[in-house]
Amino acid sequence: MEKGLSDSAVAFIRKTSIILGTVLILVSFIANTAGLSVSSGLSTNQVAFIIWGCLLIVAGIIGKGFIRFYRGTAFILLNTLIAIAFLETFSIVAVKIIDNERFATRQMKIENGNIEEAERMALRSLYVPYVIWKHDPSRSSEGITIDENGWRITPGNPEDHEASVFLFGGSAMWGETAVDSETIPSHLQSIFNDSLPGSIRVLNRGQGAWQSTQEVIQLMLLLRDGVIPDLVVFYDGFNDICPVYLSAEAGSHYEQDVVTARLNGVPPPPMMREAGNLILRASNTWLLVTSLRDRFMHGTAGEIHYDTYVDKGRDAGSLAMEIAAVYFGNADVARALGESYGFKCIFIIQPTTWYGEKRLTEPEREVLTAPYVSGDPAYGELMRATYALLVSEASSRDDMFSYANIFDDIDSTVYSDNTGSHIYGWANRIVAESLYRHIGMISPELLTEEGN
Repeated sequence: MEKGLSDSAVAFIRKTSIILGTVLILVSFIANTAGLSVSSGLSTNQVAFIIWGCLLIVAGIIGKGFIRFYRGTAFILLNTLIAIAFLETFSIVAVKIIDNERFATRQMKIENGNIEEAERMALRSLYVPYVIWKHDPSRSSEGITIDENGWRITPGNPEDHEASVFLFGGSAMWGETAVDSETIPSHLQSIFNDSLPGSIRVLNRGQGAWQSTQEVIQLMLLLRDGVIPDLVVFYDGFNDICPVYLSAEAGSHYEQDVVTARLNGVPPPPMMREAGNLILRASNTWLLVTSLRDRFMHGTAGEIHYDTYVDKGRDAGSLAMEIAAVYFGNADVARALGESYGFKCIFIIQPTTWYGEKRLTEPEREVLTAPYVSGDPAYGELMRATYALLVSEASSRDDMFSYANIFDDIDSTVYSDNTGSHIYGWANRIVAESLYRHIGMISPELLTEEGN
C-alpha cells in the first residue's frame, strides 16, 4: 500500500492478501483431515494460521487504511506497555510501604535460590525413555553442573575406587537450591574421603520431581547395562505424595496429565495452560494485590482452585494407604534386584515441613499457608496421613529409616524454598552424616579397609 502505487497494483495486492488469508484459514481447518496436524483438535500452529489469515483478510479489506490501523494498534500497545511498567514500579513501592514484611520475605527467598515453580522440573528437562525425563545438561550454570547423561556431578569422586554408592531421589537428593559441593551426595563423598580416602565413589542419581517408581526403573536400566553398585540409597516420600494431590491416583508422576494429553493428542489440561497466571503471580502488581487482599479481605479473594483428590471423591486416609503400598512395593522390587545382583539397599523417608516436631520459622510456615496448592488443607492432610504410614512402617524394617524428625531440634530456617522439601546446603550435611551412620549399620564392610 506504499504511496505512489497505481490503483490496479493496490487492487491486486488487496485481492492477493484476501486470498492468502482465506487459504491459511482453510488450511488450518482441514489440517486434521489432510494429515497435516498431529492432534485431533486445534493445535497452536493451526491457531497461528487462523490469526495470520484473519490479519491478511483485514489488511486486504481495509486497503490503504491498514497503515493507519497498524499505527493506531502499535500506539495502543506501546502505551499499554508503558502503563504496565508504571504499575509495576508503583506496586513495588506500595508493597514496601504497606507490607514490608511480605516484600522482605520474597527478597530473602530470591536471594536464597527460591524458584516459585521449583517442583515443576519436568518442564525444564529432556525426555528420556522409560523414566520420562532427566535434567538438561545445557541447564548447567555457576555452581550447578550436569553431565552429558543428565546426572549432577559429585565433586571429590575418586577416579579409582573399590566400591560405589548410588543415591536416588527427587530434587531434594539432586540438590535443588544447593551448589554442587553442598548436595547430599557431595557431603557424603566428603565424609567417605575423610574416613576412607579413594575407596568409595558416590554417584548422585537424583532427578527433579522423580518419585520411587521412576528410580526403580532407572536402577533396572543401569543393571541391564552392566552398571552394578555396592549400595543403593533411596531418599523419598514427598514426590510420591505430591502428584497424587491432583491425580487422585497412587503411583502417578509429576505432569502426568500433560504427558497423557500429549500422547493422546489433546490439549493439556487447564492447569498446564497457566503461563499467563504464572507470569502474573511473579509480578509486583500481584504482590500488591495479595497484600491488599490479605489486609482487607483476609486472603479469601482471587484464589485459584485446581481439581484435587477431594473433588474426585477420594479421602486422604484411603489414598495415603494406596500411596504407601506403591512405595513399599517399589522397595520390595529394589530389594529383590539387590539380592539378584549382589548389592544392598537403604530406604530413607525424607524430611518435609508437613511432618515432624520442628519449630517452623516464618518462611517455613508460609509454605503451609500459601494461597494455592501447598496451602490447601487437603494437601497438608494427604501429606501428613501418608507420612504417618511411611514413618510407622519404617520403624519395623531393618533397612528403612525415617528422617522426618531429623531437624526437630533446629530452630533456624532449614527449608530453602516454597516446596517444603528442599533444604539448605548445611542441612544437607546433617542428612549425609546420618546417612553415613546408617550405611555403617547396613553395610559395615563398606566402611572398613578390609571391606574395600
